[in-house]
Amino acid sequence: MQQCSPGPHGTLMMQTTPIWVSIACGGLLACSSFPSVPDADTANGQATVSAQCSALMANPVENADPWFQLGNALVELDRLDEAEFAYRKALKYSNDPRIEHNLGLLHLRLGVQSLQAAGRKLPVNDPARINARAFTSQLLRTPL
Repeated sequence: MQQCSPGPHGTLMMQTTPIWVSIACGGLLACSSFPSVPDADTANGQATVSAQCSALMANPVENADPWFQLGNALVELDRLDEAEFAYRKALKYSNDPRIEHNLGLLHLRLGVQSLQAAGRKLPVNDPARINARAFTSQLLRTPL
């Protein structure tokens, strides 16, 4: 599978990588504003994103919208590092709060995934696991 990734000078480059494994984040997906990509879990969805990536590489634009849309599509495909790069490119051209919002949601997703992975390695009664659960619960009750 091909994916976009930052190159040595901040440009996107295509490279071959293994298939990404989707990790669900429970409630975070339900509250996000990431638009859905048709057939995102199929080869068609991957091909659509690869085409978007190729188009941006072939004709780089200094406009936030294509980068923002690419970031949204990459999130749907769980290609989160690439999505972060696309959102940061979009922020170079616009201070649209929707871009910052989606970047923030992406960071939440990455944080939750990290906590889940670490939590699976800790004993159930470990204070770090208990504190993380309490902190996460409080965070979810905090209005945005």
